[in-house]
Amino acid sequence: MKYVYSTERLYSGSSLGNLTTFVQLDPETNIHGVWSSLNNSFYLGKLSVNFLLGGKGVAPRETVFEPSSQSTSLRAGDLEIVKRVALPFFEDIETLPTGPGKVFVDIDVKNDSDNAAELLIKSDFIFPAVASPLFTKKPPAEDSAKKFVITYTSGSLTALEVGSGNNVVARFSEPAISHATDDETAELQFALIVSPHESRSFNIALYLGREKQADSLVELASPMNDESASSAKLEELLKTSEFLTPSGTINRGIYWAKVNTLRVQHKFRSGFGFTNDPPQDIVVVRDLAWYMMGSDYFRPAFSRELVELTEKYCYHPDGKLTEFIHADENIPELHDYNLNINDDTPLFILALRHHVHLDRDPDFVMRAFKLAVPAVDYILSQMKDGLIYSTAAGTNVEGIASWRNIIDDYNLSGFVTEINAECCEALRAASELAEMVGASKLSERYEREAARLEQNILSKLRDGENGFFLLNIDQKGVPHRDVTGDLVFPVLFEIGDRKVRLKIVNRLLSEDLWTKHGARTVAASDPTYDPEFGMNLMGGIWPNLTAWFALASKEFYSDVVAEAMEKIYSISESASPRDFGNVIPGEFPERLHGETFMSMGMGMSPWMPPTYLWLGIEGLLGLKVEKGSVKIEPSMPQAWSFLCVFDIPIASEKLSVVIYNGILYSDLEIESELPSRLGVFTHICRNDGLRVFKFTDNIGVKFFAFSFDEYTGSVTIPVNEHSIDFNLSLGKDEMQEINVDQAD
Repeated sequence: MKYVYSTERLYSGSSLGNLTTFVQLDPETNIHGVWSSLNNSFYLGKLSVNFLLGGKGVAPRETVFEPSSQSTSLRAGDLEIVKRVALPFFEDIETLPTGPGKVFVDIDVKNDSDNAAELLIKSDFIFPAVASPLFTKKPPAEDSAKKFVITYTSGSLTALEVGSGNNVVARFSEPAISHATDDETAELQFALIVSPHESRSFNIALYLGREKQADSLVELASPMNDESASSAKLEELLKTSEFLTPSGTINRGIYWAKVNTLRVQHKFRSGFGFTNDPPQDIVVVRDLAWYMMGSDYFRPAFSRELVELTEKYCYHPDGKLTEFIHADENIPELHDYNLNINDDTPLFILALRHHVHLDRDPDFVMRAFKLAVPAVDYILSQMKDGLIYSTAAGTNVEGIASWRNIIDDYNLSGFVTEINAECCEALRAASELAEMVGASKLSERYEREAARLEQNILSKLRDGENGFFLLNIDQKGVPHRDVTGDLVFPVLFEIGDRKVRLKIVNRLLSEDLWTKHGARTVAASDPTYDPEFGMNLMGGIWPNLTAWFALASKEFYSDVVAEAMEKIYSISESASPRDFGNVIPGEFPERLHGETFMSMGMGMSPWMPPTYLWLGIEGLLGLKVEKGSVKIEPSMPQAWSFLCVFDIPIASEKLSVVIYNGILYSDLEIESELPSRLGVFTHICRNDGLRVFKFTDNIGVKFFAFSFDEYTGSVTIPVNEHSIDFNLSLGKDEMQEINVDQAD
């Protein structure tokens, strides 16, 4: 599950992240920023490591992208060099280290010649934050203006930030042959003598800490690189909600979705959170709510931490959820753009319900109910003429009650269909939560309000001319019939009957909205269409919208979910990523131009990875967990003969499901229209691209094998009390049932 690319085909490099640290890299695996969430501060602006052999520079060849590292290989004559930057993974939120952040730079050199070689290694540090052209997010001016006291002694470089107490210690495995420093930079050179047919290593370990830790940072014990122990733990976690499908694109997309979901999970001063534009401390409630939908299926403990943060710091006194907070503040200030209503409030209620159903903690149900009540009561207080009404008077973020809220000189307020659809579903969610805690009268009230709101949406916000929903009726009473991707929300939240929803789905899948790389935000046929304007929100492609289209379409068209998942992720593993701008292998771009499909935003969208996982589980697999039941309604392409998802977290258990030739095998009780068998899965091989497992129930035993790549060879199968060898011949992303009677 790694990517290997010719360096010249890349525009940018990875963004690596863990619970405390975020590192940005260029295509040659040089560092373009090291940031800590613990104090929302850049510790290092840039670190470039270059090589000279015989006075000549060494050019990069290939770059490899892996979950917690990136490396670039270089070659000069018979000398092979690999430069690698790695960030350790924290296994568990509860075991978050209290010590310094760590980043490792490892250089491995192999000499294939009969002569010794002297390699000169140049390490150039810039400590103030640097505005890199490779990343859309620019550091604050104050971080770029910082000054440092920089000293080199005894194989260590220490940079103490003036006035803050932040410090960086770089420890080197070899002494420098020269060094020069000022109050912002350090230049060091190292000489590595490599004997004939010898391999040698050179290491730089970066430790990020506070002034009181400076001595201990310098004295940290060897080995310097302790991230290797965390790699196995990371790979084990990545087996959570593992997908095996006939689509390699989807299999890899799910895997890297989980990787990137982890990269933006941070510990801030106010608690655990994730930001919508890393690296920074802004937490947006809208994005947090959507994030929870996927995080629930991968790292539900982090979802619970997001609830904790929101409960403490994101509620206004009247019950409204704010737009965003700065999580680095001790008591974060609420920022709502002066909006009386937008999508933050209803979406958080939906996230609460989602977590309740999957978590199944009776104590949390009551807590979620108590959090939902003031929010839903606030929604009801914003009613006008039977609909939810936005009074937003400005433009851009101060005038748009919608997810498409960053559009210059644009107002979207009044009776907004998206907001009304979301609020209708939030009322239903609150009714469910009330019922679960025994508040039957309140449950009935919220259900009545939801039914009344749905009826008003259908009678007042549908266009009598074409049967579609209006974008909005503005504050002057003018109806707006713009054809936008926002049409998806009434379908997504089941407003109206099946006939109404099907009509909209067919419009959404028309070619002026549905492109080869996903859904346009505004139809190309609409007069307001502009594929680039307003952060691509007036005609560009946002992958999260593509996911919403797919989930809305699943009840009507079985192929659309898989099609959408391939559209979303295929650009992330294109043959030449730089042809699409800042597309980085293994990462999900934030947004694309609506016609050229060039990446126009962040190279790594922080909210799209969990959304992709959510689409896979609730769309492709069709998992629906509610009120104590677990249902599977898959939306598989007709050409597919199998779909496997292993180890989906539900409460204290893990659910595994295999659909093979129309039969559903599971290890928990499932409701499904498919013929089903309940039993136990045992993994025989779950490594090196090969998966071999058996299913045992009261009928018998079945063996299955799957390979991510082509595989020809034997596998040892335990049968009864014996082991037998079975010859396998599998194509790429192929699954077979193993007939043990044919074993050698």
